[in-house]
Amino acid sequence: MRIYLFVTILIFGCITIQAQQRLQSDCSSAVPNRIAYKVGFLSHAVEDPNSLIVQISLKSRDFSRTSLLVLVRQLRKDYCNYEKLSVVFFDNPKLAKDPARAMVALVESNQRIVLVRGFYNLDRRSGSEGLEFSTKRGNSTKEVTVGLKDGQPI
Repeated sequence: MRIYLFVTILIFGCITIQAQQRLQSDCSSAVPNRIAYKVGFLSHAVEDPNSLIVQISLKSRDFSRTSLLVLVRQLRKDYCNYEKLSVVFFDNPKLAKDPARAMVALVESNQRIVLVRGFYNLDRRSGSEGLEFSTKRGNSTKEVTVGLKDGQPI
């Protein structure tokens, strides 16, 4: 029993230290060529105060792989104190302000969503990270899918 408890504490401690190191490295990193975005809605997840849901709007021209990869590094830095980050992309600031849009988007994420342009999800604790978006309004948000590790495509 003692060995099991020790191993559990050791594993949990290692995971916690790794998450803290990821948070610190993101907070201190420099991001050149920032992409302009507007926060429309921001909310902490009810079940986890270290999780944040953000709805942002971007200019239509910024819905490209190159621009969104810059934005991913920027979001990692801007929200570096959160272990989990979920971002919903819009190309219209008014739509990004509506808190119901994220819920509709999450429920219908496997379907074609006309108003939502994409998603970025980061879980620093598990190391999972992904980006998906559409290059044109009305296209599937899974039109472009990018697997990421530490903000870089894999």
